Amino acid sequence: MTETSARQAVLSLLEQVLDKKKNLDDVFVEATRSLSERDRRFTKHLLAIILKRLGQIDRVINALLKKPLPLRARKAQHILRMGVAQLLWMDTPEHAAVSTSVELAKQADQVFYTKLINGVLRNLCRQKPTLADDTCNFPEWMLAAWVKSYGKKQALAIVQALLQTPPTMVTVKENPAQWAEKLQGKLLPSGSIILPEHADIPTLPGYQEGAWWVQNESASLAVKALGQVKGLCVADLCAAPGGKTAQLAAAGAQVDAYDISPKRLEKLKGNLQRLGLSANVICADINKLQTKRTYDAVLLDAPCSATGTVAHHPDVLYHRTPKDIEKLTAVQDSLLKKAHQLVKPKGRVVYCTCSLQSQEGEERIAQVSDLFKVVPLKDSAHATKEGFLRIYPNGYNDGFFVALLEKK
Repeated sequence: MTETSARQAVLSLLEQVLDKKKNLDDVFVEATRSLSERDRRFTKHLLAIILKRLGQIDRVINALLKKPLPLRARKAQHILRMGVAQLLWMDTPEHAAVSTSVELAKQADQVFYTKLINGVLRNLCRQKPTLADDTCNFPEWMLAAWVKSYGKKQALAIVQALLQTPPTMVTVKENPAQWAEKLQGKLLPSGSIILPEHADIPTLPGYQEGAWWVQNESASLAVKALGQVKGLCVADLCAAPGGKTAQLAAAGAQVDAYDISPKRLEKLKGNLQRLGLSANVICADINKLQTKRTYDAVLLDAPCSATGTVAHHPDVLYHRTPKDIEKLTAVQDSLLKKAHQLVKPKGRVVYCTCSLQSQEGEERIAQVSDLFKVVPLKDSAHATKEGFLRIYPNGYNDGFFVALLEKK
């Protein structure tokens, strides 16, 4: 496939994510199914730049236009965004960025705007635009919440980290140093391994044999917060796609993996089968679950806004609102109460979210202080004075919150 085909995929995905408000993960595979691995990487990289830097890109375009584009020029606007992203943040030669944008406009029935697209992009090639501040790429409400919770300096560091292209990380069953060498990756003190850039996952040593699985270090730290789980009965709530389930099973726990989505549970089962690990997989709505069974420990990776994962999932910037946070915190409170029911007296619960919003982290724990006491997590670079883990994105880690609780 040619890069023109890759650009057609980017245009289609921009329409689906920005105009139709679809989740990128839900549409990316189908939109890129016919592309080569090289073109799929190009598509993912260009798309990520546009979604992460849309505020800056649109300001550049508006400065070069004599008047705003009409609503009927939505496709032309996306094509301009693609051209600007390639000219300012990619190694695409200027002539290629311009000519392929014009050709794409013709293919997308935007012939009327080809002269405008050509003129805007050629003007950009001749100019050195002054880019707006990086913070303009983020919703004001989201940025304001980070400033309030962590201060301006940390909020700006979060912005810079989320704009980076994150590497792929894996967790191994055993011998992390040996596997880091085999995979030519970087071993972190936690045991997680950062893979080389553009690693083709299914072809790497150990993948087919089930020696490791893709998992961000932040997520692995949430499981490790439970401590020694060998021989324990553990409920993994909201378990799919199964990275934490695999981690618990590999550590010797007897795991009941719950999730509400049959489709996501099929993926979990497939991952466990490849890894040679076992768990009792249960499709259920946790809040409606009726059972007298109790567990030694519960892992609750609660549904959340996922604002800590923008580096991997930039569409989060366009699919979350303050009202979503209100709805999600109600769900999180309900699930924490359910976890209290499911765990034995003095049993432990790990509550975690891949969110940077304090409403979905520290504030939720305050709401269940009558049910749980906090077990301080001290031996970590991410530990807070309250005893939680607040993991900030740093170029390879997702933003994460982790609390270890004991049932009163």
